[in-house]
Amino acid sequence: MRLGFGTAQAGAYPALGQVTRTWFPSSIRTVVQGLVASFSGRSGAACASIIMATFLMGWLEMTWRQALATLTAAGVVFGIAFLMLYRKSPEDDPRVNEAELELIREGEQTTGKPGILPFGRAFRNNTLRLLFSQQFLNAGADIAYTSFIGAYFAAQKVDIKAFGWLVAMPFIGGALGGAFGGIANDWLIPRLGRRWARSAIGFAGKFVAALTVFVLVQQTTPVAAGIWLLIVKFFSDWTQPTVWGTCTDVGGKFSATIFSINNTSGNAAAFVLPPLYGMLLDFYSTTHTVDGKTVRDTNFIPLFIVIAGMYLIVATAWLFIDCTKKLELTESQTPLETSEE
Repeated sequence: MRLGFGTAQAGAYPALGQVTRTWFPSSIRTVVQGLVASFSGRSGAACASIIMATFLMGWLEMTWRQALATLTAAGVVFGIAFLMLYRKSPEDDPRVNEAELELIREGEQTTGKPGILPFGRAFRNNTLRLLFSQQFLNAGADIAYTSFIGAYFAAQKVDIKAFGWLVAMPFIGGALGGAFGGIANDWLIPRLGRRWARSAIGFAGKFVAALTVFVLVQQTTPVAAGIWLLIVKFFSDWTQPTVWGTCTDVGGKFSATIFSINNTSGNAAAFVLPPLYGMLLDFYSTTHTVDGKTVRDTNFIPLFIVIAGMYLIVATAWLFIDCTKKLELTESQTPLETSEE
């Protein structure tokens, strides 16, 4: 069932990457990407555990099946509303007037079809190779939070009512960091230039996140750990709008394709790394008997140290990612000619 969920939503973020390019002017595009991708996405993840565990199961005493059905109903309502209200582009929406359309476009060329981008062209771009590699490690670190953070707090015997908001803490931090990162990007671009604004945000966020992980592992109470998880994810996720912005900068007309390749790189990590994390946690687990029952104690510190190391590698990669290396067809080439090459 989880595989089905993933398959059904896989196109959402690549589509959103194209939506932000189509519906918003370039001057505020990264702010919007931060609000949509990181703030709204992470807020939804944070609210899910609070609504599901703390509210529906804890306070209303629903079963997990009843709680899941309640959330499903809300999703169906939203899906119907989106289908009725959304339009592919401002040109297709009668509610958009000429002045609004001119503001959105800011002189951009919108005529013609972009064609199909061959994957080989994307992988010959050094910036994109680095971008896809950092996304593998970035998403690989993130999947540790979604896969094991519940087990981390459960091992500390946290009550179900507190469990929901503690599990939500890293996602709350990610939501705040994503919103901040989008604003910081668009503030820095006029001052440092697009290339170094992107790299500075990417490097600083992941580097500081790595440092704060080492503070996190020294915490001795669930509440303190939850607070520091929030801080770690704040700094880690302020780079998310930078990733989106770089996909848009480099991809241009092919933004959705570039974002989909980037997203697939992250999904590959989400598929490959959790079993390895599980083996790491098993290696650092011990069992003993209490009142005739076998109790398992797991040391999560090695997992967090691995995450910090991944953050440091990603931070270094951002120093070499150049978002000005655009992936555009030349005037004399058609998409078909590029494909044949």
